[in-house]
Amino acid sequence: MIAIDWGTTSFRAYRLSGQGEIIEKRQSASGILAVKDDRFAEMLVSQIGDWMEAEPDARIVMSGMIGSRQGWREIDYVTGQPGIGEIAAGMGRVALADGRTLWLAPGYSCRNGHGLPDVMRGEETQILGACAGLRGEQTYCLPGTHSKWVSVADSRLTGFTTFMTGEVFDVMCRHSILGRLMTGAGGNGEEAQAWFDDGVQKAKAGIPLLSGFFGVRARALFAEIPEAYTKDYLSGLLIGHEIRDARKDQKGDVTLIGSGHLIGLYGRAIAAFGGVATLANEDLAAVGLFQLAGQLDSNR
Repeated sequence: MIAIDWGTTSFRAYRLSGQGEIIEKRQSASGILAVKDDRFAEMLVSQIGDWMEAEPDARIVMSGMIGSRQGWREIDYVTGQPGIGEIAAGMGRVALADGRTLWLAPGYSCRNGHGLPDVMRGEETQILGACAGLRGEQTYCLPGTHSKWVSVADSRLTGFTTFMTGEVFDVMCRHSILGRLMTGAGGNGEEAQAWFDDGVQKAKAGIPLLSGFFGVRARALFAEIPEAYTKDYLSGLLIGHEIRDARKDQKGDVTLIGSGHLIGLYGRAIAAFGGVATLANEDLAAVGLFQLAGQLDSNR
């Protein structure tokens, strides 16, 4: 089969064996925003046309923003506390001109701990890949532009909360007065990590977030933070506040899903709050989509 995680700005495709092993994978920046005039079929062929030609009978299953209102076809969110069966039952179909059927996973919607509606698309499939067959309760964190903290019990999604941490960080750096003080790009060096840690500790101590924002400027003006590391300090402040708020409702160890520098920062910040974070397989979307594909015949 062919599994595809098609997001807003990225396209990830996997050729899988009959046992779900990854034979080949591809990744590009051809997310749904790169598709013009709803030419999703053309984009799909441009990315994996050779796979489709080589395996004309292979089932193609997709997740992510491709199933959103801005995607190929809007697939309704599943609600409640779904497991793999309920999510598979919510999948929708798209037919290609040659008659081939594509399957799109639904998103997941819930009311978060504050009673507000929350939504995800794509993350639910990664969670399915992570929690398959597990008993008991787990907590998953998916850092990113809109970070998700997800609760799972006995392989069922029981709720989640979204934090706009990454987007707020970008806005503050690019479009606020703080950005004018940021002469460094942030990084992995010891000093950068130390200033990130300082921001986390300020959040842990309870400094109000909006006041803390202006404190970045004031501390830089009085040379309490080197301008080269204001971005690292701000990152720690924001991520620290996210973890502080998320951990009020979700206890125990945390499984991080993702890759890159950001995952390391979250692990560091979670440890500062006394938590234990483990890193999951970054190809969980392929695992989850393989499991969903296995449910299709029994649900139809």
